[in-house]
Amino acid sequence: MSDTLKYMKNHVVYPTTYSKSVSFVCKQSLLFLLEVFASKKMVSKELIHILGTNRKKEYTFTTPFGVFTANSIDAWRRMYPGYEQEIRDRLHMHHDTRMHNGKTTCINIWANIGRWSIELAKLWYDVISFEPVPHTYDMLKKNIQHSQVHDKVHAYNTALWNYTWTAIMDTFSFHEWANCIDNVRHAYPDSTSTSVEVSVQKFDDIKDISPAEKSKTWLLLIDVEYYEYFVLQWMQDFLTNSDVDIFIEIAEKSLHYHDTIDFLQSCGYSIYEKLWSTNNRHFSKS
Repeated sequence: MSDTLKYMKNHVVYPTTYSKSVSFVCKQSLLFLLEVFASKKMVSKELIHILGTNRKKEYTFTTPFGVFTANSIDAWRRMYPGYEQEIRDRLHMHHDTRMHNGKTTCINIWANIGRWSIELAKLWYDVISFEPVPHTYDMLKKNIQHSQVHDKVHAYNTALWNYTWTAIMDTFSFHEWANCIDNVRHAYPDSTSTSVEVSVQKFDDIKDISPAEKSKTWLLLIDVEYYEYFVLQWMQDFLTNSDVDIFIEIAEKSLHYHDTIDFLQSCGYSIYEKLWSTNNRHFSKS
């Protein structure tokens, strides 16, 4: 087992430096306090959004597994552990067996700035990443270069769906991690959003992902803001005929929650275990 994996198994992953910026640390501390006040409705959440967004320059921060650039402090806060540590535990459990069986590829759907894609690459997996928002994809590519995993991570600037089209996606200035195709806009009423046009493709239409790469895949990491059911449909044959593990965020309040569960069960999957919160699940055939 690699030293990187041993480290990640035994350590909670927090950023270790923040651009060597005193203002970054001070602003983060202030935001933490303001969130406490906001939870008691003593200040507006909009104030937190304004302070948390940097419109002039990007933040850069370092973690034990990579170097990252983002436009908001909120993207850094998403590095906090939770169900992520439980996923890391399962990677630890399955790492040696999967590697021995030649299962060396992971697919990260809606990779954002690369938080998971880069960590998986540092564990010596090949990673196929999908990020549809153009400016977020640019940061993903930059972070792949910063972290020196450009030979391990293959990124695509597209969303995945069950057919090919062009979509309008809402992107949020503060919640960089919550980009969505029009369906959860109401969840962030205080946050300024911008609409961008994104490419949407069927997985099978992406010709340079070979059958050999698909056969080596053992992990799907999916976080697509309530569109899980539609995204999974691009891979019905793949899921039915393979034994990949699926880590997926799927909220019970999603309109397609039961459709998603039924679909995965039709492909031979069961809920292996809930992770940390009720919205995060590990599906497996074993």
